[in-house]
Amino acid sequence: MNDKISTVTFKIEDVYISKTSDDASSQNSEDKDEECKKVIYPEEISSDFDTDLDIIPPQKEQKTNAETCIHIYKTSCSNLGNYPPQQKIIDTLDKPMMSLSSRSLGPTPIRPLCLALTENLKVETLNLDGVDLQEEGCKYVSEMLLENSSICRLNISKNGLGPIAAKYLSIAIMQSRFLQQLNLSDNKFEFEAALSLSRAIAKNDRICNIDLSKNEFCSRSGNVLGSAIAENKKLEKLNLSWNEIRGKGAVAVFKGIMVNTCLKSIDLSWNGINWKAAEILSMALSKNTTLQVLNIGNNPITTTGAMDLVEAAETKTSALKLLDLTDVPVLSETTLLAFVINRQRPFQFVHGDVVHTPDVLGQRFVLQATAMQRLLAYMKRLGIRPVELLRGFDKNVQFDITRDEFIKRLKKCGVHLFKFEMDALADSIAMHGNINYKKLVDAVKEEIYGERRLKIKERQKIKKIKEHHKRILDLNLPTEVVSTDDEELTIVTKQHGGTQIKKLPSIASTSYHSILSSASKISLTNHGDQISTGRGKKAKGISYSAPLGGTVEQTKKRKKKRRIKKQPAVKSWMSKVAV
Repeated sequence: MNDKISTVTFKIEDVYISKTSDDASSQNSEDKDEECKKVIYPEEISSDFDTDLDIIPPQKEQKTNAETCIHIYKTSCSNLGNYPPQQKIIDTLDKPMMSLSSRSLGPTPIRPLCLALTENLKVETLNLDGVDLQEEGCKYVSEMLLENSSICRLNISKNGLGPIAAKYLSIAIMQSRFLQQLNLSDNKFEFEAALSLSRAIAKNDRICNIDLSKNEFCSRSGNVLGSAIAENKKLEKLNLSWNEIRGKGAVAVFKGIMVNTCLKSIDLSWNGINWKAAEILSMALSKNTTLQVLNIGNNPITTTGAMDLVEAAETKTSALKLLDLTDVPVLSETTLLAFVINRQRPFQFVHGDVVHTPDVLGQRFVLQATAMQRLLAYMKRLGIRPVELLRGFDKNVQFDITRDEFIKRLKKCGVHLFKFEMDALADSIAMHGNINYKKLVDAVKEEIYGERRLKIKERQKIKKIKEHHKRILDLNLPTEVVSTDDEELTIVTKQHGGTQIKKLPSIASTSYHSILSSASKISLTNHGDQISTGRGKKAKGISYSAPLGGTVEQTKKRKKKRRIKKQPAVKSWMSKVAV
């Protein structure tokens, strides 16, 4: 080195050497910056420079998450059966939405996709609508949901799933940490699937939106679904349309709505709910404080049921903002009441045609007060007895006045009766043309007794309806939807004649491989169930065609044989003579 002074600078992160010299001072600043950024690798460094610093070689470029998932997908396709990778899947692995609707992938080709999505961090919405998942494909999807940390919306509708697939999904619903929306519509879920899904819905604390429309739940499934709705503390939107949930199943769902504190929207359209069920639903709405949207259109609830629902929405505790009664005829009084509610708070009322006369089905008749009832109301208002009323009419205290005097005094007293009503009242209590005190007292007493009998009959009718609803809710309704036992699941069902106990494998401890093997052994139907009664006897299974809460008793009707009594032999006088 001559008189020239040279300096060497090492930067560990970028591994570069900047050279400066006294002779280069005349160059421009831009040329110096470019010269400083030149990369010098270890083999290019001159031996003239002595340094103790370690030179770090350049790092290899890391693969992105999407590239890693594509590599896993292609490798899995070749290893699991040499399936050709689909370009649609490769293009959407790095996007927030993946839609594979109506592609008919089948259960086996769906497995490479699930393995790729296990490590994926981009896809948030997964649409597997009509891809022919079947039970095996549903198993792979459920395993993926337990490991994935980005998918929050899943659509697996129109896949023809059954009860085994419902068990896989119930595990995913309970244990998935990020799933928020689930669409299970248009499958073949029946009562067994409803029993598995209801356990998961009852204990779910993450999913906010579930679509179970267009399945085959029917009325039996309404019992367990109603219990799940009552226990759930997170669900905000539920779709149960097109499921034929009516009768006792609808009553159980309505009771679940009544006690639920988080549900904001529910769809019960196209279920065949009639005006009687609409009256029970109106009672549930009057006590619910969180429901905001109710869709119960395309049901035969008639004008009477529509009026009951709008009256329930009028209560101060109701939070209902949208009442959808599509294709349900309503009266003009119903629309007027909805307009009054809209002036008080935000309220939207969707309905069918406006008719001028109420429907015959479900019509309630209000008995108009008779002339005698109006006269009794007048006497109660003044606090007088029949004898005092007659004394006011009879100044001579003969307890017997004419018919004309009686009508004249009624007009002066201010009793609101028409002329024909006064004439009919006078004719009913007149005796020999005059009105007697005893006849008036007897007529008043008979009217009072008639009112009492009517009130007793109404109370008995209401009590009978409550007992009927109680039997419906107690029939096959598990007291515990999900058991806390780790080894086995115990379902206790209270019956009218005893208690029914079922033991199934616990969902938390059940593996995916054991579900298929145990599915054939577990039967959730009621044909082979035994009910232990209080006396230790075993009765046969519940029959849903029998009266509520009753059991099936196979008894043969024996024809009663007509027995003819044998009369004792009497000897006639001819036999005596012969002897």
